[in-house]
Amino acid sequence: MKVFGIGLNKTGTTSLGKALEILGYSKHISCNLELTENWSEGNLLPILEVAHKHNNFEDWPWPLIYKELYKEFDDAKFILTIRSSPEEWYNSLCKHAIRTGPTKFRKLIYGHEMPQEYMKQHLDFYNQHNKNVIEFFNSVDPNKLLVISLNEGNNWQKLCEFLDKDIPEVEFPFLNTAISFKKNSSDEAEELKISFLTQILNYGKQLKRKF
Repeated sequence: MKVFGIGLNKTGTTSLGKALEILGYSKHISCNLELTENWSEGNLLPILEVAHKHNNFEDWPWPLIYKELYKEFDDAKFILTIRSSPEEWYNSLCKHAIRTGPTKFRKLIYGHEMPQEYMKQHLDFYNQHNKNVIEFFNSVDPNKLLVISLNEGNNWQKLCEFLDKDIPEVEFPFLNTAISFKKNSSDEAEELKISFLTQILNYGKQLKRKF
């Protein structure tokens, strides 16, 4: 059986991939720029060829083609990771962007290399994606989809019940989180400054539109 993580990046996708490895889904593949470029060109054949060789998927381009994956793999299951709120997701995305700088992934998917000046567009993308995924699986097979927010707890229980697996005797892995990055005080201060200036800029743009 294949398990596709189809939540957007910064929703716990890396943690999900590791958890699935612990549960025995060892043929793991994460974000892949070449395959994401294939998606942007409308060329899904290379993506499906790779999908046939693995059983544990998360990050790009997998959330973008869940409908095609559902049709291709009869026994596959899908996991939509979400955050506690859209705003929490956006803030995490911004912090990650500060650490990594501009990326082609973000340009291809969200339309912008950096998210800081495009809060509404990113929140709309996040909300619409989650809505579309839930509506699709509700219409075809609700039992194929698990919606989970990893920071709410009981992750092993929810995951193992969904996949019909025994709960492992290890702690649930939390990877690639903000606390996993070693930052000195000047780094943290710079992030706070950028976040504050971004909020001011976005607020100013909203006022300008009103007047």
